[in-house]
Amino acid sequence: MKTSAVFTIILLLIIGSTTCLAANWIAIDKTQKSQLFYDKDNFFVNPNGIIVVPLRWVYSEAQAEGSISYKSSIDSVMIDCNKGTLHIEEVLFLDGNDNKLGTKKIDKTVKDSPHAQKIVSYFCKISKSSQGDKPNPDNDSGGSLGTGFIIDKNGYIVSCNHVIEGKNTITGHVGHQDVKLKVVKTDSRNDIALLKMDLEPQTYLKFRRGKSIRPGEECFALGFPLAGLLAQEVNVTTGIISASSGLGNDISILQMTAPVQPGNSGGPLLDKNGAICGLVTSKLNAVRIAAATGDIPQNINFALNSLIIKLFLDSNSIDYEEFTSEEKEDLATIVEKSRDAIVLIYAR
Repeated sequence: MKTSAVFTIILLLIIGSTTCLAANWIAIDKTQKSQLFYDKDNFFVNPNGIIVVPLRWVYSEAQAEGSISYKSSIDSVMIDCNKGTLHIEEVLFLDGNDNKLGTKKIDKTVKDSPHAQKIVSYFCKISKSSQGDKPNPDNDSGGSLGTGFIIDKNGYIVSCNHVIEGKNTITGHVGHQDVKLKVVKTDSRNDIALLKMDLEPQTYLKFRRGKSIRPGEECFALGFPLAGLLAQEVNVTTGIISASSGLGNDISILQMTAPVQPGNSGGPLLDKNGAICGLVTSKLNAVRIAAATGDIPQNINFALNSLIIKLFLDSNSIDYEEFTSEEKEDLATIVEKSRDAIVLIYAR
């Protein structure tokens, strides 16, 4: 995704040396003085094959950094498995109530430290084991992955341009098979890519009819977040439309609370009826926003408004259908009917 990573940090309880955090924080190491956690919702491999993950240290006793006395810290780190290095960009210091105390720019690469090597080994191991024998485009030079969705019976697929931009080979995992995808047209300004497969689809999605979805309406996203790390099946997350414009009051962008992760890029945002109302594009970087504002952003994610997608398709003479059924179905039924139209995209 263009920007990574909105996450929620809630310090629930600290009793002695036992610490409980929100469910997205997973403990990976513990000593008498501290516990180390990582944010599973923001663990991903960037297009250059570098693992990016926030690490959180929680201490049983207050620590000192200059004039700052802190009980917890969050490191923004990058891990290079090929070089065996851990790069720390910056550290955010928090008190026992998760209030920001200050930040420190580190910008340091560590390789020989035994503790750093333990962390590198841990993340490289789980990244490798989670991939198994599956293709791992994010570990290929210049590889990336994302989501797309089929929009008609001819095999046209919509995704994000940044998922496939600059790539020579694009493959889609559709159902139980891999198929080559051809780039038909792209719009870098609105981050849209139109692809096509030479395979008759089992099903396809239809667009929302009429006006744009409104703030307060229910929505859900389908896609392949953290593909290779999580199960390789379509994931669904739910939320509402929280604003009808994005950063800088951009009216082409919807803001929603449905959680998305790296890998969701290019997936559909659907309304409560299962009609396309947006194209998932990005989320905020929580560590950087917290460092700049002293507050941790929550549930701020973005999608391109479906009205812009339809204009793009119209301008390229691509037919599509709009949702007309008045039959009410539950979410599980809609997801079951839609999952075969969701494509896992590997781009190299």
